[in-house]
Amino acid sequence: ENAFLAAFRKHGTITELTRPMILELVKAIHVYDNNHIEIELNFRDEYARLIEYLDMNKDTFESA
Repeated sequence: ENAFLAAFRKHGTITELTRPMILELVKAIHVYDNNHIEIELNFRDEYARLIEYLDMNKDTFESA
């Protein structure tokens, strides 16, 4: 089981963020002087791999 998918699946359809979700899914939030915010996800690498996989297989998913 993929920990990234399990964490998101556990929360179902996310319509708003709760403290427990943030604690599980977010590694860090950086706020800069110029009102720029950077959010580091705990599962950043897994997310990138999933997006890459979906891009490479989009024809399969579109025909399903």
